[in-house]
Amino acid sequence: MKDMITQIIEMDKRAREATELMQKDRLNLEQEIVLLKQEIRDKYLERVQKRLMKNRVLEEEHAKRVLEENRIKRSETTEKLNLLHEKNREIWVDQICNRVLGYND
Repeated sequence: MKDMITQIIEMDKRAREATELMQKDRLNLEQEIVLLKQEIRDKYLERVQKRLMKNRVLEEEHAKRVLEENRIKRSETTEKLNLLHEKNREIWVDQICNRVLGYND
């Protein structure tokens, strides 16, 4: 009978030790999960930052190209208007004067 009680006490002791060990393992795993989550989050944020920087550079380059294209178009349009003005200045002045003064051609 004493052996049986001793065995029960020993089994209870081992069960408690096993439970305690599992609890420690569980806590360690939870800590590892927290660290892993943070590591994954940090890596993700780093990739996002790199992608944002790359996109920012690409967008700036695109904006510079668009601005240069617009500057060239504006310059070409201004040149065309100046040529048209030089070519038709006398005609336009005469037409405006005739309209204002009421002369009909």
